[in-house]
Amino acid sequence: MRSRKSSREHRVPPRAASIPERLLQYLGPSLRARSVADLRLGLLYTAVRFADGATGVAHLLTQPSGGPCRPLRGAGQLAGTPAEEVARWVLSRDPTEASVGLATLNAAATGTQRPDEVGDIRDLLPISPSDRVAMIGYFAPLLPWLRKTGAHLDILEIKPIQDPRVRPPEDAAAVLPECDVALISATAIINHTLDGLLALCHSARDVVLLGPSTPMVPQVFARTAVTLLAGVEVTDGQGMLRIVSEGGSTRQFGPVVRKLCVSVRGQPDRHPAPLDGRPTPEEREE
Repeated sequence: MRSRKSSREHRVPPRAASIPERLLQYLGPSLRARSVADLRLGLLYTAVRFADGATGVAHLLTQPSGGPCRPLRGAGQLAGTPAEEVARWVLSRDPTEASVGLATLNAAATGTQRPDEVGDIRDLLPISPSDRVAMIGYFAPLLPWLRKTGAHLDILEIKPIQDPRVRPPEDAAAVLPECDVALISATAIINHTLDGLLALCHSARDVVLLGPSTPMVPQVFARTAVTLLAGVEVTDGQGMLRIVSEGGSTRQFGPVVRKLCVSVRGQPDRHPAPLDGRPTPEEREE
């Protein structure tokens, strides 16, 4: 018979909940009793609309290998699926499923209580010439503004871009601990790199999660390195579905969204308690 001491010694230690898991727990009440009415996958984005009209978007990542995409699970039969079920796809290691899961969570975040600060990140984030800025993901529209600040800029990007400031993602461990400001694409939620990136930003004054994929729920990011969320809220769901279906990008989003910048500082600590260390169903599938 095993002793109590032996049982305690072999107990699996708890682990901290990941950002996707925090999103699922916090937005759980907003997902229940709601269903997916429409789902679109375009060239660059995916959009999910609930029966009550709430709509969310997320960047559509390709397979890491660059190979052909796999058919989406349940394609052709997803309308009417409980939103909570589709939202759990954010935990999937399949980038298409994770994109759909995040878009579903972003739809659930529409209308949640938050201290909205409508505006542009370029007007709200102070950057001085002495700052070191790290950009995770190539945000071309922000480059002229960053150039004017005079700050040193390192860009980490997986795609081959002809820019001397661009470095491979593998350099994150060298770049992020030295930066004063980090601008991180919310697609890091989809490829499951966000938690690791935030852990490297221990010296940063400001860490911004940005892009249309950003979940605008500052409570989820309490007690993380994130200080500002810069994203969008969809104001015209049907218009967004049409743009995504026709292969549109952020350049076409203007008429159907409003830009939001929300501070994370001062948010109550509502993140989930540590998990018991057991893998999630999605982790067991790997």
